[in-house]
Amino acid sequence: MVRCRFVASSLKTAGSLIARSVSVILVLGFVGSCVSPATQGRIELDTDVPAGRALTLTVTVRGEGSDAPVQRVWRRMGAEGIEFPSSFGVVPATGRRSERVVVVADLDVPAAGADAAVRLRRTASFSFIEGRTVVARMFLSLACGAITTGCATVAPEQCTLSVRCEELGATCGEGGRCVTTAVEADAGVAPTDSGVAPDVVADTFVVRCGDGVCSPIEDCRSCSRDCGECPCPASETRCGSCVDTTRSDLHCGRCNNPCPAGSSCAMGVCVDPCASNTCSGHGWCEAGRCICDPGYQGSVCSACGDGWVATGGAPQCAPMNRVLGTGAGETVMGTAAQDYMSGLDGNDTMSGLDGFDFVSGNADIDQVNGNTGRDEVHGGAGGDTVMGGSEDDAVFGDDGDDVVIGGMGNDRLIGGPGADVLQGGDGDDRYVIDGLGNDTIDDSSGTDAARGVPGVRVASNSVQGTSRVLRLSNGATVTILRDAVERVLCP
Repeated sequence: MVRCRFVASSLKTAGSLIARSVSVILVLGFVGSCVSPATQGRIELDTDVPAGRALTLTVTVRGEGSDAPVQRVWRRMGAEGIEFPSSFGVVPATGRRSERVVVVADLDVPAAGADAAVRLRRTASFSFIEGRTVVARMFLSLACGAITTGCATVAPEQCTLSVRCEELGATCGEGGRCVTTAVEADAGVAPTDSGVAPDVVADTFVVRCGDGVCSPIEDCRSCSRDCGECPCPASETRCGSCVDTTRSDLHCGRCNNPCPAGSSCAMGVCVDPCASNTCSGHGWCEAGRCICDPGYQGSVCSACGDGWVATGGAPQCAPMNRVLGTGAGETVMGTAAQDYMSGLDGNDTMSGLDGFDFVSGNADIDQVNGNTGRDEVHGGAGGDTVMGGSEDDAVFGDDGDDVVIGGMGNDRLIGGPGADVLQGGDGDDRYVIDGLGNDTIDDSSGTDAARGVPGVRVASNSVQGTSRVLRLSNGATVTILRDAVERVLCP
């Protein structure tokens, strides 16, 4: 533990926010022992921003050889907050007295009535003088925020006198003139017997760096480069930085234990809010909420919607208008209304046309297309080719080795029993991993996701060539060609 005397600022505030002058400490490169505050700097700030106009002042101080700057922010709202002129003190660390100090003051003045917003920067640098208080004066001029021309690093509407001066290797001073950043610092007054200049207040502060205690933690962090790593608060664990492992999605329960996409960390455990929510088999759960298939509605997609009615059997909901095939292979076309279409037996070609349709090929090898509208499309038994169409569809292969195509829109694709190929096509598609066969996902675009049904777990997850291969707990596999599914939501 090192006990140090810091030079306190005379930075002034007023009003009900802080009713008295406050002390704000800026210390450069503080190390294991402190020097007498007799060798110090005082930065005096003034501005021509009218009294009472809101502003934010951000001051950054660093040694030219240091990469650990110290920053403070002060604000003024009406009659409350920082007053001008103001000043603050800087004390060198042991071995840093010869280091040049760089001070950057950023002033942000929001628009007020007919007065436009103004942003400007003033930079100053100075060197300490042994045993003296060096006084560096910085004037923050509204003129520096005026728009000008000739800037090479910013857009024309951001080209201010302040930016232009910086591009020229200078800084913007009083009246908007470009001046050198090296301020002409006054040597100030000699310290008194107490070791502190008479117009600067002294305070006593305890800083512990590297001894296992932070008091306060901010000061330990400001000198951690020289004094060792700052310990984390009792509620946090160091995982590179200090994190709360009970809530961190990247370090859940322990360091470097990220939660899968779509899950979040709660009490140190990764929780998928959709892990047990099947949306009644008629939708997709996203962030704990169901996105229902066409024809269904409600918080868990258990009610009929979109003009569909309960059937009393399977499917649970369907349109009232029926278009049925025969026992022979045929082409069955829907209508412009919402249709319940069934191909029955035979190798059928089914097309739903307009409306929110329920289309099923039923038995044998069928070509089934929902076409326009949001449709629920089933292949039925047999090796079918099933396509959703142009909108957000629910597309099922059912029994057999099927090709299941979403088409356009954000589709939900389910292979069913058999070795299926699932092609989402355009849109943000959602693949259901049912574990009922060795399936292949071949997606082409969009931000897609795949999730296992309850009870299906991923035993291994690896990249083989350009594809991702998921081996499931029941021995089935899912191959994602080109690793084209952005989120795999399987435990």
